Amino acid sequence: MEVLWLSIRKRDDLCSSTQQGILSILASNGHRVRFVGPAGTHGQGFFDCEHIELPQKNKWGRRTSSFAQEVIAWLEIEAPTCDLIFLDWPLYTFLRSALSRLPAPKILIDRSPPASVGILSTAQWSHWKQAWKAASKGYFSAGCVVSPSHRAFVTRRYGEIQAPLIEIPAGVSVCSDEPRPYSSPVELVYHGRLDRNRGLSTMFEFVNMAKKRGIAVRLTLYGTGNFVESIKKNQSEQIHYGGNIEQHRMQSELEKFHVGLLPMPASKVWSIASPLKQNEYLAAGLPILGIDHDGHRMAGQGEYVQLFSQKDFCSFAVQFLDQLDESSYHQFSKNALDYAKNHCLWEQRCKDVLDFLSSLQE
Repeated sequence: MEVLWLSIRKRDDLCSSTQQGILSILASNGHRVRFVGPAGTHGQGFFDCEHIELPQKNKWGRRTSSFAQEVIAWLEIEAPTCDLIFLDWPLYTFLRSALSRLPAPKILIDRSPPASVGILSTAQWSHWKQAWKAASKGYFSAGCVVSPSHRAFVTRRYGEIQAPLIEIPAGVSVCSDEPRPYSSPVELVYHGRLDRNRGLSTMFEFVNMAKKRGIAVRLTLYGTGNFVESIKKNQSEQIHYGGNIEQHRMQSELEKFHVGLLPMPASKVWSIASPLKQNEYLAAGLPILGIDHDGHRMAGQGEYVQLFSQKDFCSFAVQFLDQLDESSYHQFSKNALDYAKNHCLWEQRCKDVLDFLSSLQE
């Protein structure tokens, strides 16, 4: 099929590996994709597709609308022909009139509802609601969500959507060859957005409690966000800010650690998520410590994923580390890696959407 994907994602965005993973699977299954997105800053585009980069204003609150205007102009000039259109939900409000002139069926892509706070969040939620309201009335041929809880979140608001809901959880392209070796100190890692609403201060409490219990640990945090200055102020022998990891280095970098952290609290947004970092930790052979809610649970997961309530996290997570030894850690790491190889690769994550595309061709 000839697929036109209209997206807000740049190749150099932190979570762009999701789009790249889906693009690569589409290409390997014979689908040709024109991916239209904002121009990146490092000159590196998505591969396995024809990547068209359009300008975008950098002013906060104007990024999506300014990019959408460029897409409208591009659509008028190019008048692209395609068999199917993927549309990221933030663009629906701005592009609905322009897209009404394209007869191809459309699939709504929702990788996450708004995660911002304040005035910007209010505007984003309005766009999200309008996109799913259109799906509920049959404007889209399908809608893509990331998890069962995400699906339930949508249907609670709009009832039965007049289109199939397809789950595409986050995934990975490669897994490590061998389990991680155990050593001291226990190297903890978090990577992703470093924002105040992600529960990162709880991880500081966890590290300090482990230190008081005589457990040698070291926490490294990677990423950018409004919590970076607080991290830098709290740097010590146990807490380290590692800057930002480029996506192509992620696998090899994570293999330096022992345990991955999922600190995001049980808020509306995180409870319906499918965290990319969760899959990347497992694919590197890292057992996981995190906050217990639907967004952090995985079907069929084992004891290598340890989730605790926000209230009890620090004490139970410290207890878990206190009981680790070389033998038990090896088993946790091996099982984490086995799970990733059997469940988290993009070939498995994209099966449902590939089946849906095949049904459109029949």
